[in-house]
Amino acid sequence: MKLHKLLLTGILGISALAGITSCVDLDQRPISFYTQEDYVPSPASFESLANGILKTFRDGGVNANGNYAFNCRNMAMSIGADDVIDGKKSVTRLTYFDQMNIQDYTNNDIKIMWELLYTTVQASSSLAKDILVKQIPQEEFQSTFAGDTLLVQERFDAIECKRLIESGAINNDQDVLTYLGEAYFMRALSYFYLTRFWGDVPCFANHLNTKSVDGIEAVNQMVPRTPTKEVYEKMIVRDLLLAVELLPRESRSEDNSTPSVWAAKTLLAHVYLTMAGWPLKDTSKYKDCYELCDDIIRNSDYYLTTKWSQLWRLNKTTESNEHIFALHHYKENNQAANYGMSYFATEENVGGEGWSDYLMDAEFFKKFPEDERREAIAVTEFENEYVEGGQKKTRLLPYTQSSKKAPAIGKYRDYGGKESAQTPGITPIYRFAEVYLMYAEAYNEANSGPNADAIRYVQMIRNRAGYASTIPASATYDDFKKIVFDEYGWEFCAEGKRWFQLVRTETVVAQNQFNSEVKAALDKRGIRTEVDAQNNKGYLMPILSTSIDDAKNVGVIITQNPGY
Repeated sequence: MKLHKLLLTGILGISALAGITSCVDLDQRPISFYTQEDYVPSPASFESLANGILKTFRDGGVNANGNYAFNCRNMAMSIGADDVIDGKKSVTRLTYFDQMNIQDYTNNDIKIMWELLYTTVQASSSLAKDILVKQIPQEEFQSTFAGDTLLVQERFDAIECKRLIESGAINNDQDVLTYLGEAYFMRALSYFYLTRFWGDVPCFANHLNTKSVDGIEAVNQMVPRTPTKEVYEKMIVRDLLLAVELLPRESRSEDNSTPSVWAAKTLLAHVYLTMAGWPLKDTSKYKDCYELCDDIIRNSDYYLTTKWSQLWRLNKTTESNEHIFALHHYKENNQAANYGMSYFATEENVGGEGWSDYLMDAEFFKKFPEDERREAIAVTEFENEYVEGGQKKTRLLPYTQSSKKAPAIGKYRDYGGKESAQTPGITPIYRFAEVYLMYAEAYNEANSGPNADAIRYVQMIRNRAGYASTIPASATYDDFKKIVFDEYGWEFCAEGKRWFQLVRTETVVAQNQFNSEVKAALDKRGIRTEVDAQNNKGYLMPILSTSIDDAKNVGVIITQNPGY
């Protein structure tokens, strides 16, 4: 499949990939870019390209302009969950996402996300190929892989990796193996987002895109959509098992901005949990999930930050006790997050500086327990201008009297003010709290009820938030299922995670029944059950029409998702 004709050759020397800048420091800030002519495979160049992959994932591809690409698009495309709403009075692009009614499937948000993920895939595959070719001695390369750079990519897995390392047949440079592990981690993470947003997606076996992972030969670098099950089993899980073999216990950046072995295990546990839900419903993966979480909990050095609100302080972003992996943003380098004006409601800003792109869903907020998270997550009073006696005055307006009657999102306020949409800060990808909740959910599902550890881990999250309720040791399967479900929503509110939770648990429509505006929109389109949403522009995003047309021109069929 030709991805908008962007990814026709390898990573180097392509103008479309000029954004993959070289970084020799460890905060992902761009310094230079290797061209085809001056690129020499070496530990230094591998480090530079590994940092470039992180930058590409964060800042996007050709059309993202290097500006809060993932941060903004993940939030926009996840707004169909029940925790965040479109904050504007008029219909905007976010309204379509919020109401699961993506009519224009060439929408720029969808296009940018598709491109940045596939560009990251391409860059990761190219780096993995370069490292494998350099690190595997020629004799081994010829005898095991027939000297074929495509074959080595298709056959190299965790078992082969472990064998080569233990036998001394691979050049065991830990720094270089770390970069290789990061390439596999980022490719897996990219495909994980791709298949969760789009379902079946083209999944390539090598950096030249000559074959899909399920063995279909490409036509002019185009392949049909790969079944979701194959994407998970033959690409995502395989890559993460490799990353677990290769990555160090601590990230090379000594903070949370580059993945460690624990980041790989956390992502893999999340993959297993997702495979157990919709659409695969492979419930055997629940056991795989909680066993992996148990390993992370018992053997890593992670622990919960004492106060939940401290997680969102700008001076705490590099701490690694709870943040396992995060994207770091630098406003001064035009590598910003989207936590500025977009998260400020117009009413609270005299002169209307706020954009009101995102607000809390008021019905979701009402369900929040009376704990620290409730206080930190929302802004419930807005500054409002009014005229009295011919003079302009300012008052505090309760959110219930505002135009959308919904609170603003407050958790990212320390990252920047209302002067610009661009702020520094981090986009959290995985926190240790999620490991606790994944263990609890997976154990409960696999064993038809919680054990003492599952109850204790959820209670620790509640205690940290100052939530007074105690989970009884006698909690049943159904009781605990609801407790974990709710805690996940409260703990990760406005982090772009709730949508994926609702999709895999098949509760998207059920949870959107409480917001009357969203419910009315769904009812109007006949979406009253989860099956309705799965089959009618609900659970999955549309495949880009340009990708379908490009494939059709060379005789490859790319099907569209239901309802589009």
